[in-house]
Amino acid sequence: MKKITLVNLFLILASALYAQNVEDAVRFSDQIFLGSARNQGIGGSGSSLGGDMSSVYSNPAGIGMYKTNEFSLSPTFTLLNNKFNYGGTNASSRKNSLPFGTSGFVFGKTNEYDPRKSSAFALTFNRTGNYNNNTEYRGFNNVSSFTEQYLEQVTRELSGTPENIVKGLENNYIFGASLAYYSFLIDTITDPDGFKVQSLVPLARNNGAGGINQYNRIMTQGGNTELGFAYALSSNDKFNFGFSIGIPIYNYERNQTYREEDATDDTNNDFNYFEYKEKYTTKGVGFNAKLGVIVRPQPNVRLGLAVHTPTFASLKDRVSSSITADTEGYTTRPQPITTTSADLIGDNEIAGNYEYTLKTPMKFIIGGSYIFGAVKDVKQQKGFINADLEIVNHAGTRYTKAENGSFDDEVYYNGLNDLIKNTYKTAVNFKLGGEMKFNTLMARAGFGYYGSPYKIKDLGGERLLGSLGIGYRHGGYFIDFAITQMFFKRGNVPYYLNDKPSPIADGKLSQTMASITFGTKF
Repeated sequence: MKKITLVNLFLILASALYAQNVEDAVRFSDQIFLGSARNQGIGGSGSSLGGDMSSVYSNPAGIGMYKTNEFSLSPTFTLLNNKFNYGGTNASSRKNSLPFGTSGFVFGKTNEYDPRKSSAFALTFNRTGNYNNNTEYRGFNNVSSFTEQYLEQVTRELSGTPENIVKGLENNYIFGASLAYYSFLIDTITDPDGFKVQSLVPLARNNGAGGINQYNRIMTQGGNTELGFAYALSSNDKFNFGFSIGIPIYNYERNQTYREEDATDDTNNDFNYFEYKEKYTTKGVGFNAKLGVIVRPQPNVRLGLAVHTPTFASLKDRVSSSITADTEGYTTRPQPITTTSADLIGDNEIAGNYEYTLKTPMKFIIGGSYIFGAVKDVKQQKGFINADLEIVNHAGTRYTKAENGSFDDEVYYNGLNDLIKNTYKTAVNFKLGGEMKFNTLMARAGFGYYGSPYKIKDLGGERLLGSLGIGYRHGGYFIDFAITQMFFKRGNVPYYLNDKPSPIADGKLSQTMASITFGTKF
């Protein structure tokens, strides 16, 4: 397995007290919205093309090309395949889901006093973030253990007399070290070197013996469904201006099961296995705006520019966790022992619930299209080719405490924001697509490249996308179909350590999306 060392990882380890960490930031900023089947068929491009409901979420100026009304629905089937290598062991998993791409209404109208001008209004919804996934890997490790993050945290944050350290272990880390302590997975000892906290997980000794088998499974579900309200104006079919208001609704759930087992046959080394479980949910709502223009310097040429403001979201998290440990003959208590965060919370109803605000990065999009054939008569057009370039500064994600948050919350989020700046970077995305028209039938193809949001190369994050699509239009009705295949690499870090390199599971992922859009103009 590859290993990395990050700076200031105490912020991530502080997840024993806070639900949010640096990895959550990219989930809300690194989004690929589904779009209509037509939009998917051309690789998600089209910011300068217009005339598609997906323009609400890329460049709302494109809505201005509507002269009539339209209703459409875009169900999408997604299948995600994961292949991970961890410590030389390969594992695979998959997850499917059925979200909706861009769907809703567009109402277009020509100005009755000046036929060269028109306007349009759109009311839509779209899945702009799909969180359904199943990550699973396993492997042998004789260098480090999940439990060592607890030892580092206790060593760093607790000081004073042994009594004070024990008191901190009993009360301070209800989602981490305290669970391990009450399960006897970690314990205090006094040896010739003095008082300290140790882990019972047996790693390699001087003679090379020891080691553990590690297993990690993370099931996630939910998504970001964004309501879109757009308005656009068109003047002489040469200039379009539009804006949209987005209201993203977040619903995310993660269930993790992490397990370590003794890889030896020794039944007297005070360790058989332990299992850590965590359930983490996020719910909330946000607000954003998008502004865009499309101009036609030549009859066959369209140029587009769009700016997306940050999303400002108010979010609520809830986290619960447990540890089950079998430490063989270390204690006289019956094995295994299970301790849950609910056991340790007591009367503190605030623990496990967090409220905060999130600001995602801005996005800039520039695009260009070339139309083949007669431009003014849509029925005589032979097709088009277009390209988009997107710039997203993922390092611009920012957390802030809720209005009723404490000073400790503020210190934590300021530190977390610093770590985000050190972990993420600006990503450049490129999309290319085209369409050929055969009277009532259309054939489409597209390509997309999404740059990695990570500064750390081993974490991967780059994505390649290819798509094919077909469409049919006749008598005011239309139906489109697209198949999109995405490939990307992404590492998963099961735990972070300061005094040792943190292990990485190398992931090769592929996602297949089958989109269909059916609609009518009225």
